[in-house]
Amino acid sequence: MSTSEYVRNLRKALNMSQAAFGKELGVQAAAVCNWESGSRKVPDSAIIKMVHTFGASLDYLKTGEGEMFASAFASSPESTANLPSPFEYAQAQGCNETISRLFARYCALPKDGKEAFEKIVDALLVEKTVSPTPTGSRIVVNNATSERGDAVINQMFRN
Repeated sequence: MSTSEYVRNLRKALNMSQAAFGKELGVQAAAVCNWESGSRKVPDSAIIKMVHTFGASLDYLKTGEGEMFASAFASSPESTANLPSPFEYAQAQGCNETISRLFARYCALPKDGKEAFEKIVDALLVEKTVSPTPTGSRIVVNNATSERGDAVINQMFRN
């Protein structure tokens, strides 16, 4: 097997489409398709992002050896100076898998996405309302509907 197959296995284990997987990594679905088919080499920068975003094992992605998902702390010096991924960090702090995935996805958001998500969480913590609408949920922050909030939630929780 090759890196392209290990990447495909990772994406499928995460139950993500090529488009969703690519979006998390900042690339188009076509790039993921090319990697998985072996027509393009998976860049090292994308592999490192998979390690940080999804908690994947660098050894698994490079060689197919070991577990697909890294242990609580990285052991390879190549794995960005032995720092755990956000997923691994949350797991090591005792968070369940859902919270660990949420934390990892939060860490992968751009700055404006993090700010929007923080407003949503702040609103929920002070018991602001989440009201259903025909098109989905609307997040009310300071009595104003947050369109960006909807986009962040959709990005973080898509299948």
